[in-house]
Amino acid sequence: MERLPLELSNAVCRLLVVEDILQLRLVSRHSYQVATSFFPSQVHLIFTLKSFEKLLVISKHPVISQQIRSIYYEADTLDLVDRKRWEESITCMEYLESMPRWVPPDAPEEEHRARERELVEWGLQPRHSHTHEELDQGWVQYQRFYHDQVELCRQRYGIRELQEALIRLPNVKTFRMSMGHNLEVQSEYLNKVFSTGFKTPFGDDCRGHAAGVPQLRSMLLSMYEAGIKLQTFECGDVSWKLFRCSKKDLKAFATTLSQVRRLKLQLSTGMAASRNEIGVDLPECRRFLKNGRVRDMITHAKDLEYLEIRLDWWSPVFGIELGNIVGDQIFPRLASVTFSHVETNEEELIRFLERHKATLRSLHLDTMCLASGKWTSTVPRIKSSLELDECEIEGRLFSDYPRRDFDLGMIEWDDARLPEDRPRIEKRKAIEEWFTKGGECPFTDEWSEV
Repeated sequence: MERLPLELSNAVCRLLVVEDILQLRLVSRHSYQVATSFFPSQVHLIFTLKSFEKLLVISKHPVISQQIRSIYYEADTLDLVDRKRWEESITCMEYLESMPRWVPPDAPEEEHRARERELVEWGLQPRHSHTHEELDQGWVQYQRFYHDQVELCRQRYGIRELQEALIRLPNVKTFRMSMGHNLEVQSEYLNKVFSTGFKTPFGDDCRGHAAGVPQLRSMLLSMYEAGIKLQTFECGDVSWKLFRCSKKDLKAFATTLSQVRRLKLQLSTGMAASRNEIGVDLPECRRFLKNGRVRDMITHAKDLEYLEIRLDWWSPVFGIELGNIVGDQIFPRLASVTFSHVETNEEELIRFLERHKATLRSLHLDTMCLASGKWTSTVPRIKSSLELDECEIEGRLFSDYPRRDFDLGMIEWDDARLPEDRPRIEKRKAIEEWFTKGGECPFTDEWSEV
């Protein structure tokens, strides 16, 4: 390898797995220098005892530990189900791919009737091809995985391993925690680890604790003890009850996030036991978060450049008000803001934007409510207050006085292009074009559905 040009040596290293790179370092001094730069910079953590043990092993390596810059944590937990429900949940990819094709609403009635017949036939097909022996083995594996996670919960969500590992990972600057599909689509790694049990953990709603809170708490407290100051923090979805932690814990969280430049937080607001209703905690969430605990944590991060705060639902009430997120704080570097399912009022929103007009270049609003003021005056004022490179307004825009409801549809639904969604898409795109090209504001009261 010493005779190879550096470009070819690097190309070889890119094809190797971590274990091979570790071995390559031992071949010669030249190989050591080349291979060391290809150590992974991110640790991928999932909620299993083995994964936490792997983190600890990595932290004890004198070279790899110093190259770790990022931790990505998929903290999903398994539901406890009986054998019957477990088997009913097993579905192979071939079965899903054979689902009858979608028929648009404006298709002829004959096509809709044909699809209904195809769906009935499809539903009667076997969902998988596993033998009884394979199912027996999978059931044993599923139970092992479940009890492994129970033990990890009993061990305070791995806080001992986290504290011992993070003190040896001084260069960690990025932490991202995902639950379900809410930050990223579940990874192949997570699916592969749990594949032998034929059931992948999804979310964290059946453990008797606030979803994701103990996992995130143990991580942030361990980072605080290790003296880690993050620059990127992204988390979704975690329960709003994170802010019910003790004042001591919240102070530790704020310290760890005090140098954050990119902050993305998606808060869940409760799910019914039936799992068919979300937002069940919204009234309680709204009352509690008036105490300013979210604001106190966020405004501690003076160097914010990117801020994204999302709640998962808005009815019967919006769960948080803008003032309880940002207060009167000025973030001198703030360039991009996203608020979703947040209540404000016209003057409060404009004051916040004007405080940041020197730096703010991207604005994204999704399903917002004005307790006072009108969206038909607020939207033009946003444009006149800022020089934006990008502005996206989607979802529903409510106002209480006067009562209005503007439905602009969701950007992620654009690909479906249902006939009933086209007017919403056209309205939203007209606003986006107006923000960047100017002209007469297209946003009028005629768009309201109330």
